[in-house]
Amino acid sequence: TKVRSITLDSWHKELLDMMLALGNEKSNDLYEGNLPPDYDIPTPTSNREMKEEFIQTKYVDHGFLHKEALLKSADLPQQYQIMYDAAARDEMIPIMWALPVGASIDHVYEDDYN
Repeated sequence: TKVRSITLDSWHKELLDMMLALGNEKSNDLYEGNLPPDYDIPTPTSNREMKEEFIQTKYVDHGFLHKEALLKSADLPQQYQIMYDAAARDEMIPIMWALPVGASIDHVYEDDYN
């Protein structure tokens, strides 16, 4: 898992398209779906340490990841099937939910070559 900077990292076109299609609200539904109600989310004026801790917990450790996504994480082959089916229907949300639990956007679905 990588935390990406919009200006410092290079983005695959597919990943950029997905992020643009989903937007921040849907992304936060996933990555903050299990955020404790009393958690003090950093603001632009928060100190750097607080911001770094939040980013690490949210994106690297998946500490606030929606419980439904975590329940699905045990079955990676199923996640690839979900991603494949969602891509065929041009649906981004199931793909987004599969990525933080270990699925790769670069996965090759072998049935396409048989």
